[in-house]
Amino acid sequence: MKKFAILLLGVCLTILSCKDKKTSESNDGPSENVTAADTVVKKEPSAEKKTATDGNFKANGSEPFWSLTISERMIKLKTVNDSILTPHTEPTGDDNVKRYALHTEMAKMNIEITETECISATSGMASPYSVTVEYMKGRETEFTKLEGCGQYTTD
Repeated sequence: MKKFAILLLGVCLTILSCKDKKTSESNDGPSENVTAADTVVKKEPSAEKKTATDGNFKANGSEPFWSLTISERMIKLKTVNDSILTPHTEPTGDDNVKRYALHTEMAKMNIEITETECISATSGMASPYSVTVEYMKGRETEFTKLEGCGQYTTD
């Protein structure tokens, strides 16, 4: 008789635990999906949150390899050996040509972005802008000239 009572109690507990689980799954099911969707939505903006060096315009070139990123707050030139980071300034020029003249204690840099199709020497891909960068770092007395291609990036 004791064995039967224990077996009956075990079966009842198993049934009750399954019933509670089903009830909680059906009650929590839709809200979990909504919560998961909300979490994804909440994470996406922070994942796409721009930093000071994320760019609105990106350019690169070869011989030597270099890249240029222009954002709303910073302008970054990266070469094989070095990087130059300067505060953003408003460009001069018209719709087809934009010029940046940047002068800091550490470097001088002139950037010209021309709306002319440009074919990358390394990839052969076409970009809508030709870019010329001249920079002089530290105590250098002559500008180093770089040429490449670029494009504006959008969200």
